[in-house]
Amino acid sequence: MPRLCVKCKKQDAYTLNGRAYCAECIKKKNAQERERYAHNKTKEHEKSRKVKERLKSERKCVNCHKPLQIWESHVQCSKCLAKRRRESSERRIKNRIFPKQILRENGICNLCCKNPVVDGKKVCAECLEILVKNLKNANRDNVSHIWRMQEMARIEEVKRKNEQTYDKKS
Repeated sequence: MPRLCVKCKKQDAYTLNGRAYCAECIKKKNAQERERYAHNKTKEHEKSRKVKERLKSERKCVNCHKPLQIWESHVQCSKCLAKRRRESSERRIKNRIFPKQILRENGICNLCCKNPVVDGKKVCAECLEILVKNLKNANRDNVSHIWRMQEMARIEEVKRKNEQTYDKKS
């Protein structure tokens, strides 16, 4: 005997997976839940923004709501700020986005974070070749570029004005 949908009581529900709704009612229900979530999401965002603004004006931490000390210039207390920075650093390391200090200490390339660095540099040999090639390409057409020409004209104008004012003083 087929199980009927709990909502419409017309169609067969998905009995194999233990569901109580038919396909049409599930689609309607999911659409309503998405709409309700989106509507409440904007309300919750607005509510939390107002609470944070109120806490900022009262000079309280936006996380733990404790009063901020006189010397604290952030919107979080020193404990919450340290916790957030630690968590952020751990998340970056987990996602293989290493802080520069760790890369320098271990002698790892700052760009690819894989290979050892070249002596006296902060990048590996592969990345250094790419950087040098890009620098040559950037400097190749640098003189004829419109911004460069405008800057050179502006510098000449400033020099001419400086010479004129110097000549008047002498």
